[in-house]
Amino acid sequence: MTGTGREYTLANGEKRYWRQVKYKGKTRKQRGFKTLKEAEKWARQTLSKLEAEQSTAHILMYSQACNEYIADCQARLQPNTIQEKKNHLMSFAAFVAKDFPIAQLATQTAQEYLAFTQTEKGNVSANRHQRTLKALWNWHIRRGNFLGNPWAQTVPYPEDSETRYIPPAEDVIAVLKAADDWEYDFLQVILKTGARAGEVRNLQWTDVDLRRATLTLWTRKRKGGAKEPRAINMSAQLLQIITRRYEAKGDSEYVFTNPLSGKPFTRQSRPMKYLMERLCPLAGVKPFTLHALRHFVALTLRDSGKATPFDLQRVLGHQRLQTTETYLRSLSPDLEGVVSILDDLGT
Repeated sequence: MTGTGREYTLANGEKRYWRQVKYKGKTRKQRGFKTLKEAEKWARQTLSKLEAEQSTAHILMYSQACNEYIADCQARLQPNTIQEKKNHLMSFAAFVAKDFPIAQLATQTAQEYLAFTQTEKGNVSANRHQRTLKALWNWHIRRGNFLGNPWAQTVPYPEDSETRYIPPAEDVIAVLKAADDWEYDFLQVILKTGARAGEVRNLQWTDVDLRRATLTLWTRKRKGGAKEPRAINMSAQLLQIITRRYEAKGDSEYVFTNPLSGKPFTRQSRPMKYLMERLCPLAGVKPFTLHALRHFVALTLRDSGKATPFDLQRVLGHQRLQTTETYLRSLSPDLEGVVSILDDLGT
């Protein structure tokens, strides 16, 4: 909608015209036109510009959509998760080879990308890419940016279940014997608490109470990314280890500080990244991961018969008991008592 041009007179008696244009809350005004025709021409051109600006203002490009999504993730998720998401988003950008309005992506293009990724990297990787890209679209949909998610129409690839290798006790002991001082302490904290490796890496001295023999572990494995604490009682052996580290801590705020850099460990920092790759061959045992130690702890406690399901839930830091039960079943079915009934058949 445009305003009405008006005529006005300069001090020398010459006539001039001014024009005002309004469009969807935006106003433009110009004076000094010598003729009404010039004023009308300016008004038409200005109106066209305002209409063009309004029509393109709501177009969300893929690059901007990724930046906004990652910025929100950085306040909620762990750095390694964010980096994985970035890798997936950049991989798709390289596939389409140009920026594009995110609302205009066709399902066919999405499926072609997943097929390409599946061929290059396999089913599991393709499905992870799908989850990241689907989450990006859903994040913007929740904010009212557009309707429709082409990734929701794509079909995930089948994934074969992998058997989780859990080392026997003798292999765990062998690795402990092969470890250096700080490595030994780090592994022992996992073994004495059932903690995730990331929880131990981020353990600070403010989370340790030597007088009460407790330490507090923090996890972000919750919807929304909020950190939640859980307190763990230290055994006599663990208290001895933590006390010794406290007496030699110096100025460090963290219980475990990278001896190479003097800074806190990250998942990718040396020597943490290759810790188990070095220790397992050195100990002469079948390779296993830091997370396998958590599995080892969970099954050791369950098989002891001394820990209740609620005890295991608290140690593992699960929000729901059902999660703990599912977790344990994925490690070992615990069907010994049931299958023994089959021995009575045919006897």
